[in-house]
Amino acid sequence: MKIGVYCGSFSPVHKGHLKIANECLKEKLVDRVLIIATGAYWDKKELIPLADRIRMLEMVAGKDIIIDHTMNDLPYTYMIFDQLEKDHPEDEFALIVGADNLPEFSRWREYEKLLEHEFIVIARDDISKDKIIEIMEGFHKTSYHILDLENIDISSTFIRNHLNEPKLIEDMIDPEVYAYLVRKKGNIMQHEITERHPLLDENGHLIETGFAKSLILDYERSKIRANSLRIKEWDYYLVCNDDFALALTVDDNSYMALDSISLLDFRIPWEHTNSPMKFMTLGKRNFPASSLEGDVKGEGKGYRIEFRKEEGKRILDFRMDDFLDGKKIEGTVTLYDDNDESMVIVTPYKESKVHFYYNQKINCMPAEGKVLFDGREYIFDKNSSFGTLDWGRGVWTYKNTWYWGSASGKVDGHRFGFNIGYGFGDTSAASENMLFYDGKAHKLSQVTFNIPMEDGKEDYLSPWTFTSDDGRFEMDFVPIMDRASNTDFVILGSDQHQVFGRFSGTAILDDGKEIKIKDFTGFAEKVSNKW
Repeated sequence: MKIGVYCGSFSPVHKGHLKIANECLKEKLVDRVLIIATGAYWDKKELIPLADRIRMLEMVAGKDIIIDHTMNDLPYTYMIFDQLEKDHPEDEFALIVGADNLPEFSRWREYEKLLEHEFIVIARDDISKDKIIEIMEGFHKTSYHILDLENIDISSTFIRNHLNEPKLIEDMIDPEVYAYLVRKKGNIMQHEITERHPLLDENGHLIETGFAKSLILDYERSKIRANSLRIKEWDYYLVCNDDFALALTVDDNSYMALDSISLLDFRIPWEHTNSPMKFMTLGKRNFPASSLEGDVKGEGKGYRIEFRKEEGKRILDFRMDDFLDGKKIEGTVTLYDDNDESMVIVTPYKESKVHFYYNQKINCMPAEGKVLFDGREYIFDKNSSFGTLDWGRGVWTYKNTWYWGSASGKVDGHRFGFNIGYGFGDTSAASENMLFYDGKAHKLSQVTFNIPMEDGKEDYLSPWTFTSDDGRFEMDFVPIMDRASNTDFVILGSDQHQVFGRFSGTAILDDGKEIKIKDFTGFAEKVSNKW
């Protein structure tokens, strides 16, 4: 049997690729075509993950087109042919190759071995047929065939960059492949960091940007090369159920630090926040370099906030003697942390290579404990109360605006939550949008916050909507309260609107499973800072 070997990135497979394979069969140049999607070792950036490229190839493969699963990581074409001849000595193999590869073909590793096989050369407009013949004759090849096809000049890069414009690419790609790309765009069109290494190089620049599902990069404050006054480190916890919530913050923004306790009661509704500040802390609070270990403490006159990390749990312990009108607040809450997958984002800033944002959001941690205030007990039951950690380390630019939303709870007995947001930094490598279902993360593409406007200003307490460009996150949001704060010290300022309410709508997991929620408690916020 004669088999044509067609190697490429196929990121994604398009109609030009298929036409080449089918014409080889139609012209009886080969009996079958073997398609091998190459690994990520080729000099191509932003390749769709190999498993997804193979899956799309399988969608469109015809009867005599075989999709290989075993040789994708072989780094050189001659190795593929060596392996094929070893495994199938009874068969004959031909190399299907684009004419644009011929001028540099003699630089391919062990190219002489490949010259022992027949070539099927796919003609290109940018190289004449006479030039193809000249090169092939120069190789002293007597066994080659030139396949001259029309309408195959299609770019996979163009397709990836225009997934939101179906009319531009509908003639280039199979409908089933297009539907797959749109549904999984959050995973395959963003860069996932999968190997552990330092966050920063010796110049204080990010080594790799994108998203991860665990805190996989190692943060070292000593490697930062930016102005030390711009370094920001914080741990923020939100513990929430359908009736009330507790928020605790300990941070160190170098020139100032903030320790904050918030208590919210959605039934009234009512909320109060007390946030003592300290100045010129300059990293002296010694925040841990990881969320996986170490304790965090903020304390001052009449208050203490402490976060302790123990095996499988996080303990939040706090007290403030004068929380409101001389009344004391205190409590202890335990979050059960089973090392679930989480949202981790590594974001650069275009303004400077030494500025960055390294952030982890852990959702859906069952919470139990109680808060005492003003003669009332606020009891968190782990069957209905859940905690979220916002862990951040970075060097921020002076002026920023961000949008952030989050919710955690249960749907039909399964833990479910989400993190959505955008607004600052260069997010071209990845967004921070992610769903969580029974401890597993499901990556989303871009999510838009639609905040209602009135008289040219945001009307935060009117219903919002949320939509995603991959159709996997479509929500309505009915606000309960706006935890608003506005400060302006001329060179420093903050305008914050953290709006708590109920989400209703549909979210779609990576496998296509629909999660429908109704009156699911969470928050969405818009914050603008000069800091």
